[in-house]
Amino acid sequence: MSLIATLVRFVGIVIIAIASLAIVAPAGAQGTSGQVPDPMSSAELSKLLQLYVQPTKDQGAAIESLHDDYREQFRKLRDGDIEKFLQKMKALQGGMMPSKDQVEDFTKGYERVQRQIAEIDDAFFDGIATLLGENRRASVDRARDARARTRMTAGVMNGMMGQTPTVDLSAIVLETGLSPKDLETIDPLLVSYEQRLTATSKELGQLGMRMIRDMFDTMEKAGLGNLSQEEMMADPEKMKAVMETMQAAMKKAGERFSAKAKDIGELNSKTFRSIESQLSGDAKRKVRVRYVGRAYPELANDPSQAERMFRMATRIKSLDEAGKEQLGNAYQQWQAGDDALVDSGIKMSDEFRSTRDLMDFGAGYAEHNQKMAEITQKRAELGAKSLQSVSSVLGDERMKMLFDRQARKFEDAFAENDDPLSGDDAANGASIAVRASDMEMAQSEYTRSRFGGPIGVATIASLATQLSLDDSRKALLETMHTDYMKRWDEEFVPIQQRTQEAESKRWVQPGEDGEAHSDPVQRSAFFDGRRLMAAKIAELDSGFFDDLMKVLGDESSITLRLARLDRAIERSSPADGSGGMFGVFGAPESPVNFVAVLRAAELLPADRTKVNAALAEQIDSLLQVNVEGAAAAIDQEREMDELNERNMALYRNGTTPDMAEMQKAGVAQMAMQQKMTERRTRLADASRKAWSAALAVLDESQRDVLQLAYDERAYPSIFMDQRSAMPFIEKAQDLSDLNDDQKQQLQVLRDRYHTEYVAFCRKMVPKGSEEPEPSRPEDMQRYWQAQMERMNAIEKVRFDRNERSQRAVSQLRRILNDEQSKRLAGLENYERSTTDNVPGFGGAVQTID
Repeated sequence: MSLIATLVRFVGIVIIAIASLAIVAPAGAQGTSGQVPDPMSSAELSKLLQLYVQPTKDQGAAIESLHDDYREQFRKLRDGDIEKFLQKMKALQGGMMPSKDQVEDFTKGYERVQRQIAEIDDAFFDGIATLLGENRRASVDRARDARARTRMTAGVMNGMMGQTPTVDLSAIVLETGLSPKDLETIDPLLVSYEQRLTATSKELGQLGMRMIRDMFDTMEKAGLGNLSQEEMMADPEKMKAVMETMQAAMKKAGERFSAKAKDIGELNSKTFRSIESQLSGDAKRKVRVRYVGRAYPELANDPSQAERMFRMATRIKSLDEAGKEQLGNAYQQWQAGDDALVDSGIKMSDEFRSTRDLMDFGAGYAEHNQKMAEITQKRAELGAKSLQSVSSVLGDERMKMLFDRQARKFEDAFAENDDPLSGDDAANGASIAVRASDMEMAQSEYTRSRFGGPIGVATIASLATQLSLDDSRKALLETMHTDYMKRWDEEFVPIQQRTQEAESKRWVQPGEDGEAHSDPVQRSAFFDGRRLMAAKIAELDSGFFDDLMKVLGDESSITLRLARLDRAIERSSPADGSGGMFGVFGAPESPVNFVAVLRAAELLPADRTKVNAALAEQIDSLLQVNVEGAAAAIDQEREMDELNERNMALYRNGTTPDMAEMQKAGVAQMAMQQKMTERRTRLADASRKAWSAALAVLDESQRDVLQLAYDERAYPSIFMDQRSAMPFIEKAQDLSDLNDDQKQQLQVLRDRYHTEYVAFCRKMVPKGSEEPEPSRPEDMQRYWQAQMERMNAIEKVRFDRNERSQRAVSQLRRILNDEQSKRLAGLENYERSTTDNVPGFGGAVQTID
């Protein structure tokens, strides 16, 4: 979250921040709304130890015990002084501009909490050092400093880092898996860098709190200390004056902070150059790719994918020595040219960032983005030219296949003992044809999910099975489906093609402001087409199922009506779950296609008959709700699209947006969001009512399994978890060389972990109905606080669930031997994948193998 959003929300005018800027801090792992640093999770700790300490398995188990004590101490702090601090902060959000004394109390409270967290951290690392012995203290201290750097730039400070991404070069280098010789060469540089970065991060934290105090001191002197939210909302001109005063005050107060933040950027840049000069070959390349990816995300991607393409080409065993030499030379020439372009982009980014301050709303961004686009274009052209230069060595067909594999990420085809580009042309041609078929299928699935597809052959086969049709009636069903598909091609596909064409023309080329603009004519044609498509699908489906019921008789009625409802529910599934308040807080509950859940359950015929009877009376009303919901979803998506375009226009050309227009746009977006929520709620309530009726006729054991399947779809943000240990446990159980003891231990681990994991998920499911989103700005503050409290409670449970998952992974590693662990894809990098978005570790970046 940017500093302006942090402080705008902090001073009580969150309405503007949410409705107009739609910016929010992520909830903290201990339920602090991201306002104070979180405790070290097991995954973060494991990664730190892997990078700096490398304990043995037995030492790792002992450290886990220390970590249990650490988490308990942190929990007490969270429920004590941190909670008191958060309540004081909440009290400041009452609609009045805080006074200088209140701000002073806030900053001192934040600094006190930071010190208490540091004391808990330090005591924990002291325990690790004692456990491992004095000869390991230096490496433990490096891990301690890495944690300190994360802590000092987290919480409120994370929103103040300005335009420069938070980068820890030491972690980046150590993650690359350099050889012991390379590490020994650059270790003195890393140690010096870590010490300077730790000290500078501490200074930055102190300057951040000072900046907040200075800013509010300036605002109070300007006479804004007693200004209320209502006064600003009633007078847009006064609101504009407040924002301008705040902007000027923050800019002046943040000069020292911004300068120190830029010092970190310069330290990273200089140290990277020094490290790069001492490495060579793959080691140098890996460090460079990772560093650029994290420090300069605008330059992270290789537009031509030449790096990966060249590396894949070097694995072609059939290349002769001359071909390999030519390929290697071309690769080196491409690297030199691409590095030069990236370096020029880095220089431009550094110059651009040096002119930024914390209150820049966008001035100069269009010009900078255009420069980055030009660099990207040059890199793409260079990559294409370089790849083409070796096509004669590989053969045109070979290069085509490399491009084909790259597009589909078939790197696994280049196995050690298999040259996929060798063999006769017929085999290669067949391989290409299969992959082309796969791509067509993927494109078809995309089109279906975006625009809606016809009733497929799988549905027809399922209906034939459910209805126990004999061969003659099955043939009749297939004939009727063929006729349906013919009508689909003749009546629906032309509408779909026109709609897709309108979508492709919606965005015009960037104008003078460097940004793309939506063409209102094409936008209207696109949404009109979506409406026509929905109506045509409903018409074709209705005709097909009505004709089937006439032919197959009354005994097929309930099955066909449910199949028709299944289609309607799929079409009404909301496409807006990632935007607006749903993107900020997560949708409380998603509508569920319960028909699909029941179908996947494969109930016994007797149970299915009971369920169908329980649902019979609700099908027609459910069908109507979902048909109306599908049409409403398109209309609401259209309205929100127009509102977003209107909102984007306020920020173009890098000017400070008009406060009155911001307020109008914010109110309109809140009203629209409420309509979208009401639609989702109607669909979710209808699904839940029918689902309850279906479950009521089944026994308890069936209900438990089915309810879990339903909840996984109703609350995907809760149940669908990339940190789950279950996939690794299941893969481990499939290993062929497990002994009896390992098998027993894995089964016990699986049963216990699954029970505990589901219990954690259940704790996060909302209890009772959620408060509707407000349609009035004056209600937003209370709603915001209520939602943040809900998210804080969820994040506390999520943290504990993640801890259980990490411990399950650790236990799994102890059950397996090293060779078995290596055969479980992703297990070795589990901690890295689960800390990609943790401050201090950086996000996912392009890597080279």
